Amino acid sequence: MATGQMSGTHTHERPQASDSKRDHKHDHAGSGGMECCTHHNIQLERYMLLYLVGGVLVLATLIAKAFFKTIPEEVANTPAVLGAFLLGAPLFYAAFTELGQGRASTSTLASLAILAAIVTGEFEVAGGLAFILLAADQFV
Repeated sequence: MATGQMSGTHTHERPQASDSKRDHKHDHAGSGGMECCTHHNIQLERYMLLYLVGGVLVLATLIAKAFFKTIPEEVANTPAVLGAFLLGAPLFYAAFTELGQGRASTSTLASLAILAAIVTGEFEVAGGLAFILLAADQFV
């Protein structure tokens, strides 16, 4: 079928790590195309804002450590800790859900890697890893 000529019911088969409501069915017969699915774009914009804020927090720590040597390390690490947890939250949620269902996937493995970096004190690595994994998930 050509774009804009969809009819019948379709299912979005690829739920995101943080989006359990993405798998749904609805009819495009009378809508003239995919206009009714703009909620996916709105959710994507919300996640992009989350990625931006988390990425800026991690970047703030890198800048603080590189250029402001007089700032105590605990203070300099605070934005990266917040950014790592903020960026990791969708992956943590997906991993928790997957493990509750008795199946593990890449979200579980990614969450484990992020938690390991946090526990070892590598907050910039944890935030960077979460950022890269979430950004790559938008393209794959």
